[in-house]
Amino acid sequence: MKLLIILLAVWVLAPGCDMNAEPDPEPAAPVPQDEPEERLEDDAAPPTEGAMVGDIVLRLFDDEAVDEEPRLPVFTVSSPYTLRTGEGLWQFQQAEATIRARDGTIYELEAGAGRLDEEGRQALLGDGVVLTGPDAHFELDTIVWENETRTARTDQPLRMEAGGMRLHAESMIFYPDDDHIELDGVSGAIDLRSISES
Repeated sequence: MKLLIILLAVWVLAPGCDMNAEPDPEPAAPVPQDEPEERLEDDAAPPTEGAMVGDIVLRLFDDEAVDEEPRLPVFTVSSPYTLRTGEGLWQFQQAEATIRARDGTIYELEAGAGRLDEEGRQALLGDGVVLTGPDAHFELDTIVWENETRTARTDQPLRMEAGGMRLHAESMIFYPDDDHIELDGVSGAIDLRSISES
């Protein structure tokens, strides 16, 4: 009787089995979790694979301002096209972002694409970035926001317009809390009349 049941099971299951089938491919390697800088490097264009989330707002807060009421984010990014690509890793397109300085000044950014690393507490915006503040306008290829140091930086050429100045620079570090900018490799023009009027 047992032999009959075994033969019947083999006869029923055998047509669905393909003895020449290829084994399943190996699973993809996990996203590295130890080096935040490596998690955000290269271009900012999102991949075509990942868990699509859609329209979402991502926020990074200041760890030192835990008693602040209400607790406001230092960096916020929103996008209608967002992908979750790993634990705490997000990629997006057509992004709008803000940086809030400690005095409440808001700096607005627009970017074609970007990435945010919640664990590394930093964001990379790219694919054409516009940064606008109360008195200045910047056009950049990419910019990296580092929440821990509360700085934005780029090592790529940029254009800046502010108070009668039209400048080009090779790199920039922006300190929004101090309303301070460091530029390297600067060239451009300054309208002295607009400076004397202010």
